[in-house]
Amino acid sequence: PAEGIVVNRDEVKPGKQHDVCLRLTAPQEPGRHQGYWRLMTATGTPFGHRLWVDITVENSNLSSVMSSIKESIGQTAARKQEHEETAAQAQKAVEERLAADKAAAEQAVAAAAQAQADAEAAKKAQEEAKQAEV
Repeated sequence: PAEGIVVNRDEVKPGKQHDVCLRLTAPQEPGRHQGYWRLMTATGTPFGHRLWVDITVENSNLSSVMSSIKESIGQTAARKQEHEETAAQAQKAVEERLAADKAAAEQAVAAAAQAQADAEAAKKAQEEAKQAEV
């Protein structure tokens, strides 16, 4: 307390020790906080070394913020994995579709070539039939 802790002089004999307990309340603001005291005689004369306390107050929200960040990173990694799997499935489907379209196109080209060859053969047969009539 600001007014000090009074110790009855009958309790402390010269050359003897006496324990003094302080109850400290940490500040609300995060950061480093320091406090200093001096022992004084009954007449107000300071004596002995200066006493001190050095308190570091952690940000009470820091652990919840860090937990939220870790959770968000985990969710992001899971979503990334899902997107990668979906992209791989889509790429496989596109490749399969391209292969099927290529096979269909090759069949169509072969059918068109056969149709053209059949048409040319029919035309030649017609021409030969006309010449045979003459």
